[in-house]
Amino acid sequence: AGTDDTWFTSDDVPRSYYTYSYDAAGLSTRRVYYRTGGAGADGTWLTADDVPQSYFTTSHNPSGKWMGSKSYTAAGSDGTWLTGDDVLSNYSTATYDTAGNRLQILYYSAPGTDGIWFTADDVRSSYMTLSYDSAGNRIQTTNYSAAGPDGVWETSDDVVLNYDTTTYDSENNKTGYAYCIGAGSDGLWFTVDDIQSSGTLY
Repeated sequence: AGTDDTWFTSDDVPRSYYTYSYDAAGLSTRRVYYRTGGAGADGTWLTADDVPQSYFTTSHNPSGKWMGSKSYTAAGSDGTWLTGDDVLSNYSTATYDTAGNRLQILYYSAPGTDGIWFTADDVRSSYMTLSYDSAGNRIQTTNYSAAGPDGVWETSDDVVLNYDTTTYDSENNKTGYAYCIGAGSDGLWFTVDDIQSSGTLY
């Protein structure tokens, strides 16, 4: 509440805040997060020397589709945030089919043995797949958390974290939604005894 000990007055002290940047098409390109302790040398929030806690950037294709994001958690060797040497902590990329349906999101958490980001040995941390019916309705989203015993991603033994399914009627209206978090007593995912944590009938 600030020194006057009264809320909703001009000296209230922020706990955190975000700033947003957009491109000419109005698409979000960057979100910067500021939190307690980040008021900068002047001790005043919402001024130019506030110190970010982290930020992420997003990219889009010419059609406006989200293509991925990058997350940064430190300022880099120059000690200045929002410059080219900021420390990348993770990134994601998306792929689409020819109809514009998002098929997959890949998440990476480390630059691999070569120490260089965005090369073939980057370490994947997880991924998501999305599937659709013939009308383009999204019917399933599945999250995978590990590559499985074979150590190779996108093979049949990848470790499922959770998934959701959505059903539709003949007029493409949603009829049901289910979110599943466990493989059930048979130990197999995508079977009738999968453990559902939530669901909706429309």
